[in-house]
Amino acid sequence: MAEKKGRSKQEDSTGSAQESQPKRGPTEVCRFDLCFRVTLDNYIKFNLLLTKDTVDRAKKRNRIVGVLEILVGVVFLVISLLQENLQGEWLFTAISAIIIVIGVISLIYYPYIFPGQMRKAGKKHYMKSRYLQSEIRIQISDSFFREISLGNQTDIYWEEIQGIKDADTMYLIVLEEKRCIIIPKKAFDESSLQEFEEFLESMMKRYDKQRIELHF
Repeated sequence: MAEKKGRSKQEDSTGSAQESQPKRGPTEVCRFDLCFRVTLDNYIKFNLLLTKDTVDRAKKRNRIVGVLEILVGVVFLVISLLQENLQGEWLFTAISAIIIVIGVISLIYYPYIFPGQMRKAGKKHYMKSRYLQSEIRIQISDSFFREISLGNQTDIYWEEIQGIKDADTMYLIVLEEKRCIIIPKKAFDESSLQEFEEFLESMMKRYDKQRIELHF
């Protein structure tokens, strides 16, 4: 999870920590009890998925800008080659080459350069994070999620979340923009994953939350 949100612990008048207890219905039970670790691969994919919409828009913009830059560079280069005894011909050629190179970089930046930069930054953050490398326990009931890690407990109620993002290898419980709980699908076995899918659909309808399919 990028950052945590919810009800975790409360301090009493003596300053000692008390675990907050969510209000359960009389027959409410824990539907799913999951233990897992977020792998480096999952964390990198999480970051790439989180920026996907922004990157897609930037790709379209850069594609247009890059093509225009290359065209302008080619025009300058043709002019410099066709004009005989052109004063400053070398300067025209150099400027043309620079514009073309900038155009090529604009075209390849988001498809090829940006993902590598994201992976490098994600790995650096992952290696420094005790939370990401620790075992995480998620308990899910009809009214809330309970996350337990590093001796801390956080309760997040269904009505508090913004929605669910469903990727190929993980579920992202969206708390706020760029703040999520990562639940790898490998935390489920085949039968419990199908059961969770059905449970998730019913929760989305009950709490009027949006579920978004993500493809990477």
